[in-house]
This record gives sequence, structure tokens and C-alpha cells, in this order.
Amino acid sequence: MNNIQIIDYNYSIGEAIKVYLQKFKVTLAVALQNQIVPFVKEHRYTEVTKEKNFVFYGKSKQVQEIYQKIAVISSNRSSVLIQGESGSGKELISQIIHNSGITKNKPFIKINCSVLSEDLFNKELLGKSNNMEAGDLSNIKGKFELAGEGTIFFDEICELSFDLQQKLLQVIEYKEFETDEGMTIPIRARVIASTNKNISSLVETGKFNRELLFALNVYNIKVPSLRDRKDDIPVLIVEFLNRINYELHKNVCRVPYNVVEYLQKYEWSGNTRELYNTLLLAVIKSEGEVLEIEKLPLDKPTVTCKNKTIKSSDQFNESYTLEEVEYAYILETLNKFNGNVTQACESLGITKHKLSSRLRKISPSSIN
Repeated sequence: MNNIQIIDYNYSIGEAIKVYLQKFKVTLAVALQNQIVPFVKEHRYTEVTKEKNFVFYGKSKQVQEIYQKIAVISSNRSSVLIQGESGSGKELISQIIHNSGITKNKPFIKINCSVLSEDLFNKELLGKSNNMEAGDLSNIKGKFELAGEGTIFFDEICELSFDLQQKLLQVIEYKEFETDEGMTIPIRARVIASTNKNISSLVETGKFNRELLFALNVYNIKVPSLRDRKDDIPVLIVEFLNRINYELHKNVCRVPYNVVEYLQKYEWSGNTRELYNTLLLAVIKSEGEVLEIEKLPLDKPTVTCKNKTIKSSDQFNESYTLEEVEYAYILETLNKFNGNVTQACESLGITKHKLSSRLRKISPSSIN
């Protein structure tokens, strides 16, 4: 498979090297007028295999700090709390922690907290013993026991009910649980939990168990949004395109500079997951080797206010009225939460009725 190349037909070779070293400082190749100028050779992605590849790609300071924490965490089985927006890579980081040290090659078990009822908690996590009187001879081990000396990962821990939070706290604190037959089962697995919510605020409002937060937060990793590490986007483009090309049997391996620049300017409310899906759709629509900007399924929403078209990402100046700025800010918030009005209202600190009222007052026309 060919290496992914960033191409720009407007720069000379010398200018291109200078621009990329200064602006990106990443490990890519620059192809100009059929000439390829490689730099930092050891990181050029040359091969994709079927083997699952758990790597949190990036050269930014935030990514390096995460790997420094993982190096410390991987030598023991202390609990870890991973915080970050949806799509930012929390589960991926949990897998990297698991594969980096003493838990490597041991079971990794994921628990989806959003569907975990009290009945499922008891059966799935703690197990089910046989009931001979009822004729039930089954004896099913729970996830805690099956995890052994590996990792049990609680995805979106804040979705657990308060009662289940208390039960989980007891298991983590005592590192054991009792079956319905009175048997004591020791817990040896590391517990990793993730959340996309402000867990400290939930504690203050009584929606999350403070003691459970202390038990989980022995190590804390905050995953930056893609908006906060845009210099990593060229690296992600290379890695994602290689993976996508391999899976789709395509060869989209030349990326114009204007495409990279466009992707870096986008806000990425869905983070790396959204970037991957964007590139996936673009590759599917591409016919040749070049990733054309027209193939990117990205379209910033606009609004019409006082006969003026405003993009939600506009930088405002004195030509905009207060109403226009307010309207665009509301739109940007809605876009941030993928159109979820409830979440947008919570972020804005207003009710749904007030939001609707303000939008009608400022601009009765529809959002384009």
C-alpha cells in the first residue's frame, strides 16, 4: 500500500518543508509536482494489518501527557477515571491502559452502564448460582469474576442509578462480593470508568455518589477534544486513511493541503469518531487517489438574520448586531450538541420555551 501524502501544488519544495515543519510538526510526506519530500521517516505509516491496533494517535502535548500517565498507571491495578467528550477516544485509552502493563493478555470486559438495571447488575456482574429447589442447575460466573486479573471497563459510569452506584462502591472498596449462596468471591481486576459528563457537578447536585468518585478517581485522565488538539489532525488523517483504504480495498493516498486546512478549521463536535466517519464517507465517494474537498460530507450550518447569512463558526466584528451574535451563538450551541435541544438549553442556561421564543423573535426564517 502507498504512503499517504499531503500535496500542495502552490508551494516550492523548500517552502513546503518549512511550512509543514513549522505548522504541523508531524510525520508526513509532502508531494509536490510529482516529487515526494519525506521527513521524520520512522513514523510514516506503511502497513495496515487485520490485527486490532490500539493507538491514540497524535504528537500534541496533550497526547504525550496521556501516554506519560499510562506509563505510570500500567504498572499497577489501581482504578482509573477517564473523562472526555463523546467520540474523543475514552474506550480506546482504556484498551491502551489494559494492553500496556500487567493486565496485558488478560480479559478486558466492557460494561455498558446505560442499560444496566439492578437485575442485570446482579446477574451480569456478580453472577448467578444454581437454584436446585427450582430445578435451575445453571451456574453462571459474573463479569467481575470472568475479568480475573484483567480489566473491567464501565462505559459512561454516570448513567448508573444511585442505588447501583452504592453497590458498585461496595465491590470496589472491599474487592470482593458475596454470591446468593453466601460464597465470597475476591475481585482482582482493575476497574476503569469513563464519562462524558461533569462528574463533579453531578456529585454536588447529589446525582453521583461522592465516595464512588473517590474510589474510581485514583488516576484521572482527561481526554482533550479534537478541537483542542487540531495540530494532530494531519496525523489522524494519515492513520485513518490507511485503515480505511485497507478495509475498503481503495487507494486514496493523496491529500491536498487545502483539504488538511479545511479539516483543521472544522469544529468536530463528534471528535475523532466524526473525523473518521467523515474520511470514510469521502473515501467511499472518491474514485481516484486524491481526496478531493468536494467529497467531504461537511457543511457548516448557516442562519439568515436581518437578510444577512451567518455561519455558526463566524468570527464576529462590529458589523454584526447583538441579535445576530446571539442567534449564531445559539446555533453554534445546537450544533455542538448535534441538535439536542435539551442539552443545548442546559448549556445556555435557558428553557426550551425561552430558546424557541428567542429564535422566533430574532429570525422567524428557518435555519438553512
